[in-house]
Amino acid sequence: MSQLSFIRDNVYHLKQDYGLPADLYKASFVEDILTGAKVVTRRVVHIKKLIMLPSIEDLVTKYTQAFLKSNRQFSYGGYVQTAKKTAILDLKDIPLDFEVRKEDYIIVQERSRPHRFDIKGVHQYEGKYAYMLELAETEGVEIEQVFERILQSSLTFMDQVNAS
Repeated sequence: MSQLSFIRDNVYHLKQDYGLPADLYKASFVEDILTGAKVVTRRVVHIKKLIMLPSIEDLVTKYTQAFLKSNRQFSYGGYVQTAKKTAILDLKDIPLDFEVRKEDYIIVQERSRPHRFDIKGVHQYEGKYAYMLELAETEGVEIEQVFERILQSSLTFMDQVNAS
């Protein structure tokens, strides 16, 4: 078995075990020269199974200068818990003209609510089978999710017309 088919088989099995439904968003901004208004256009790609590997959580401590100097009266500080994840995106799941960049973001339906992850790094596997994505969860930011709904209705006519 060659290395490339080995990678393809592993991506398939990882999708079976760790795959979650996700949406990949590419946002583009266009500014109107006359009014100065920015128009945001989002392109959404629905992914049936994005491989989400277990997370690494960091506890970050932030303090102000007043805390670090002993002669100050007030000190402010806090703890921020950030989640970093690694995801593998199979190239079969996205269109051929779609290129994943650091400016894009992913929304994953995890634990009964959507989570937004910003893409911090993009690496392409050898043989162009998949992308390995470094993700950082963004908490306190609007998710900016696009919903698509299909509405369908039917209309039935019961009258008859006589031609005379």
